[in-house]
Amino acid sequence: MPRAVRDAGDADRRRRRATVDVKEGLRAPSLQLSLLNRQVSTHLTLRDVDLDCLDLVNAHGPLSPSALARRAGLHAATMTGVLDRLERAGWVSREPDPSDRRGTRIRALRDRNAEDLAG
Repeated sequence: MPRAVRDAGDADRRRRRATVDVKEGLRAPSLQLSLLNRQVSTHLTLRDVDLDCLDLVNAHGPLSPSALARRAGLHAATMTGVLDRLERAGWVSREPDPSDRRGTRIRALRDRNAEDLAG
C-alpha cells in the first residue's frame, strides 16, 4: 500500500477515535445536567419542558409564542399548553406585542423567577 494512502487512512482513524473520545467525554456531564434539570423542575413543580421554555424566555425574552416554539423545537399546540401552565403558575405573562397589535409576547415575571430560582 502506498504511503500516502496509509497516512490518509491513519488520519481518518485518528479523527474517528477523537470524535468517539469527545462524545464519551460529554456523556457524563450531559447526564448530570439532565438530572439536575429534573431536580430543579421537580422542586419548582414544573415539567422539564416547562423549565426549558422558562429558561429560553429568561435568556431571550420577551418572545412571541411562535419564536419560543421554534427555539424550543416544539409544535405550536404543545407551546400553548406549556404557556398556559407557566402563566397559571405565575412564571410568565402574555402581553400585547407593541409592534404588532394582533400579536403577543411572552415575558418572564422577574420577581417570581428571581425569588424561586435563587432559593
